[in-house]
Amino acid sequence: MYTSIYTFDVILELAVYSIFIFLVVSVLKFVAKKLVGRFKDEKISYSSYNTVRFGLNVFLVFLFLFLWGPLFRNLMLTLCFGALCLALLGKDVVVNWLCGLYIKNKKIFSIGDRIEIGSTAGEVISLGRFGVEALELSKNSLYGQTTGMILYFSNKEILKNPIFNSSRYSRYVWDEIEVPIPLGEDIGQAKRSLYKILNDFDIIKSVPSKMRNDLDALHSSIKLSYNNCEPTIYTHVRDAKVFLTLRYLVQPRKAISVRSMLWSKIVDSYGRGEIVLYKVDD
Repeated sequence: MYTSIYTFDVILELAVYSIFIFLVVSVLKFVAKKLVGRFKDEKISYSSYNTVRFGLNVFLVFLFLFLWGPLFRNLMLTLCFGALCLALLGKDVVVNWLCGLYIKNKKIFSIGDRIEIGSTAGEVISLGRFGVEALELSKNSLYGQTTGMILYFSNKEILKNPIFNSSRYSRYVWDEIEVPIPLGEDIGQAKRSLYKILNDFDIIKSVPSKMRNDLDALHSSIKLSYNNCEPTIYTHVRDAKVFLTLRYLVQPRKAISVRSMLWSKIVDSYGRGEIVLYKVDD
């Protein structure tokens, strides 16, 4: 088999051996995953499987090198020269293409996701081989409305910056608004009024159960934990004012509209005397 002349039959034989070895190693990985999955400690199970998988991958590489090594030595100079020419002539094209493969393979984002790259936010409308197109979002916010401008991110530039994705694992995100209350007012009454507004708001009221469904669907692929998906109100004091922070789940596209409607309801409640808002004295 290890002759200096590689005929079609010899190469075909090597390919058959390689496929067989790859299948055997894949079966071993599958069996190892099932075995270590029986461990009660998730950390031990995860680290054990990674160790076994790494060892099997190293074993697979050595076997492939053993089988194909003589042929690779004959082709090495040609491949190195071709790779060097390709790198020099089309470095940016190749890098962008490889980065695009990584983005798609890892599913960092998909069409329709709202992302923020660096200081620029947009809604993804196309995934190309060399870059991504997105509709710009106003005020560089994941919760903003689209401006109609088209943004283009090269795949290489995307991976150079932190990427924020508000749609990756769930349709909903936490949003907050601060309601200022004069220090000394009845905070309990103010909270009751605000909770009533939140709990009577259909858009907000329907989200927690949907969020739990999203989390259940993700249980097998990623571990996300929320102790409470219901709207809640936090209290803190700053500059002689009490701030009641309303925190609730909402779809990013609806965040601005929901804020607007919430403030309208809060102002109406203030007009009826159900809540006292802080105001600067004339």
